Amino acid sequence: MAMLERAVQLIAGEADAAAERVRLVEAPGEEAAVALDGRRYGGVLCHGVLMYLDDPIPLVDSLCALADRNGLV
Repeated sequence: MAMLERAVQLIAGEADAAAERVRLVEAPGEEAAVALDGRRYGGVLCHGVLMYLDDPIPLVDSLCALADRNGLV
């Protein structure tokens, strides 16, 4: 939670044009598509997580489902 709060603070310090393009969501990664109501994004980021999972495939699949057709994960 502390990381999310810090991200909120950092984004608040950005110009409106930049801040409005960022959406922070707290949810299990495997449920990200549900938490984001099926929306798709041009970029999906997940840092420092995969290497700690016994099976990262469900999370990677979920993140890929969030990316636009030409989006980056």
